[in-house]
Amino acid sequence: MCCNVSATPSLTRLCVKSMVDKDVSWAAGLFEGEGSIVVRDSRGSIQITVYNTDEDVIRSFHGVMKVGSVKGPRSTRTPRGLPAKDMWEWHAYSTNARHVLERLLPYLCARRLARATRALAVKSRSISRDDMNARQRILDRRRVKDRERKRQKRKPKT
Repeated sequence: MCCNVSATPSLTRLCVKSMVDKDVSWAAGLFEGEGSIVVRDSRGSIQITVYNTDEDVIRSFHGVMKVGSVKGPRSTRTPRGLPAKDMWEWHAYSTNARHVLERLLPYLCARRLARATRALAVKSRSISRDDMNARQRILDRRRVKDRERKRQKRKPKT
């Protein structure tokens, strides 16, 4: 646990916030790998979904986000038609999807951040120029960091 029982109230709040940040960053990582964003431009609605074969992972994601719903298990098949592991699904629509994307936004990498930003812009339809500029600056910073990481990986070790 982050804090001891005798901690001051302000320290306790700080530790709780730290645990919440960790949980949301974990959820963002799961969403990066297993999530999807669907935008229906004609209606301006957002649907976000996370699929996984582990029920406890999906239920933990649901517990962190505190919105959406869980479905499963759903039987699946391999490309050859053989039975595969059961699939679990977490999904959220409209306002709940918007709420989740806004919570995950600070932790998303460049590609998913761009998709989430576009989805939020379509949903709100009246997004302010300041909000769009702020989101674009975050996206630009993340792209630069991603490029730097890729360059570091490519550098030969001498």
